[in-house]
Amino acid sequence: MQHHSTIAPLMQPLLNLSATQKLELIEELWSSLTSSDLDQPVPSWKLDTLDKSKAQYQSDPESAKSWDALRKGTQVTHRQS
Repeated sequence: MQHHSTIAPLMQPLLNLSATQKLELIEELWSSLTSSDLDQPVPSWKLDTLDKSKAQYQSDPESAKSWDALRKGTQVTHRQS
């Protein structure tokens, strides 16, 4: 996996974290974003992806998974590999 040059030196220690630690790090990074960080224009491809996800959910709400279910599934998958 190739990483952008500004974060490449940070990646190796992060890749050695457990799945739980990685998820905690993601949550911390997400929480650290300020409203000014979020004031960036959203690329059209991301909007298209969100539109497709929303349409899929609206056509079949039962197919949606809760955050807890996704998180547990990720932890189980990681342990099995």
